[in-house]
Amino acid sequence: MSHDQATFLAVFFVKVALGLIVFTLKPWLGVLFLVAYALYVWREIRNSDTAPEEEMIEPLKIRPSAIEPPMGWIVLQIVLSLIVIATASHIFYQPA
Repeated sequence: MSHDQATFLAVFFVKVALGLIVFTLKPWLGVLFLVAYALYVWREIRNSDTAPEEEMIEPLKIRPSAIEPPMGWIVLQIVLSLIVIATASHIFYQPA
């Protein structure tokens, strides 16, 4: 297991365990976890040896033939993906 996964799982399990306990300081722990995630991201950004070697990025689904697609197509695919996710969540989640 990579260091990133271990860090995420450790924080996740602590959050789940705290979610099962009711106490008055729980809202402030949200701030603490936000700081923990911010420190993790800051450390990862500053640590240059964690950057992967030159990776091949998959082509866009809407323009698979474009080797370096324009930013507009990239943004369009992201927006369409978010619309699909939002629509699917409304379809599959129906409150009782």
